[in-house]
Amino acid sequence: MYKFERVNPNLEHLNIGSCVCIRSQANQVLAELGNCCKNLKSLDIWRLKNINEEGLACLYNNCQQLEELDAGWSTSLASETGCFVHLAKKCPQLRKIFLTANRTVRDCDIKAFADHCPHLQQLDILGTRAVTLEAITYILEKSICLNFLDVSFCVGITQTYTHELRATYPHVDIKRSFQDISSS
Repeated sequence: MYKFERVNPNLEHLNIGSCVCIRSQANQVLAELGNCCKNLKSLDIWRLKNINEEGLACLYNNCQQLEELDAGWSTSLASETGCFVHLAKKCPQLRKIFLTANRTVRDCDIKAFADHCPHLQQLDILGTRAVTLEAITYILEKSICLNFLDVSFCVGITQTYTHELRATYPHVDIKRSFQDISSS
């Protein structure tokens, strides 16, 4: 992996999602990507569970042309560290962000993406527990390019809210799935 990165400094797209062979070195891989591949536009790190805020910082501090990031199921990334706010501020070209199953995503993260990523088209926050209707309304109002928003299994976003949001923002495909365990 390291040789591959150093040989290809103009690498723009990379999918290392769910690569079990690099899990223990995931942050080192992101550091190398940040150092060697400044033109990176899309990166899939789906299910690389050992990535933390230091690894993500190597990306957003060095790969500021990033347009797409799939960090879904990368459960070691924690909003409390400010990593998602920094990502939004340092990578204003972001168009697609997948933070699927990251239970720590908060309103301040959603608002940062709305404030700093004017080209944002897709946001997936499936499974987050701390995001409120206020933040969702904020990003829908501010992000005029947004066309897809997944709030499935987001505890704070009810089915009623989702229907209202769909009616108010018909240009955005708002996805919401939720299993009602009380009716089983």
